[in-house]
Amino acid sequence: MKLIKAKIMSANKGPVFLAVIFTMLIPLCYSENSYAQYVFGTRSIGLGGAGRAAQIGSEGPLLNPANFPLNNDFHFGGIFNERELDSQGFVTEFGGFIVDRNPEALFPAMLSYTKKDKRLDGLRIKETNYEVAVGKPVTGWLAIGFDLRYFQQRIGSDENTYFNGGLGALVNPAQNLTFAVVGRNILNRYTLDMQPALDVAGAYMFEKVLSVMADGVFREKDNPDKKGVYSLGLESYLPYDFMVRLGGRKDEYLSQNFWTAGLGWDGPKFTLNYAYERNASKDGQFAHSFDLLVYF
Repeated sequence: MKLIKAKIMSANKGPVFLAVIFTMLIPLCYSENSYAQYVFGTRSIGLGGAGRAAQIGSEGPLLNPANFPLNNDFHFGGIFNERELDSQGFVTEFGGFIVDRNPEALFPAMLSYTKKDKRLDGLRIKETNYEVAVGKPVTGWLAIGFDLRYFQQRIGSDENTYFNGGLGALVNPAQNLTFAVVGRNILNRYTLDMQPALDVAGAYMFEKVLSVMADGVFREKDNPDKKGVYSLGLESYLPYDFMVRLGGRKDEYLSQNFWTAGLGWDGPKFTLNYAYERNASKDGQFAHSFDLLVYF
């Protein structure tokens, strides 16, 4: 569980009272319905969607409820997305999350809120998602966690409400090697937005210079051909606290491939991340993502 050198997770920075994340995606180059994952952060986007087994900071619990930051701080983050879907419409998204790994806390926990407004082919869809994740190290090499989500979807005048949840595990057999397994949306197999899925992932760090991450997402429903979404991400650590990311994703459900790139700078008072994503299977579909984390 010590794969990523991230100063934003260091306890010697003192408590983190505010982390402001500004994310812009223009335009979106993948279908949200291809994923069981509801929210992605900029760092994960730059890694091709990978990171369930790697310590990628405050984004960790969003990908895997067992994957909490290796720090003793309190974090607050806000997120804003704007996505263009070619001529089909656009999606705006905003929300926030709180991550608490205070030593006095009984266990690490995260609370997140996300609101999406979709305008697709003249149809307006509004979604609200609340999620709480709780994780706990069981031994020096194993952590487990679970999440519960309340999801509300309104299509025109019709409104539906669902509860769902999942389980996650993070296994650290060696200092530089980590594996993850996540069962997502397992409580309600009929949620409209997200299908139940099994996520498997691995991550390895080479000499504290380069981390390699590989993730696979497999739907458990309406998937007779056993298709999946496969992500591969590379993160390299450069002098002066810079990070470079490259990634790729093969989406068998959409029959499309994507490649990604990202940059990060992790300073003593704030952190910047940028990600770019392009659909290699369709011309003119790409995305930009930015985030800014500020410490007080």
